[in-house]
Amino acid sequence: MGYAINVPFLNGLDDISFIETYKTVMEAVRQRFRPEVVVLQCGADSLAYDKLGTYNTTLRGHGACV
Repeated sequence: MGYAINVPFLNGLDDISFIETYKTVMEAVRQRFRPEVVVLQCGADSLAYDKLGTYNTTLRGHGACV
């Protein structure tokens, strides 16, 4: 039984929006599924200045979610 949640973001996403979205989604996941383990996959393309990405998040923003 596998579950995955993908949340689309608009270009220009910043740390504040990323963290708030993460908190909101993870609280809903926690209440609904009561998971024993959560895996957060963050590719480097979500960081500011990555050539493949279009977001403005930082390591600090990602770290706040971990």
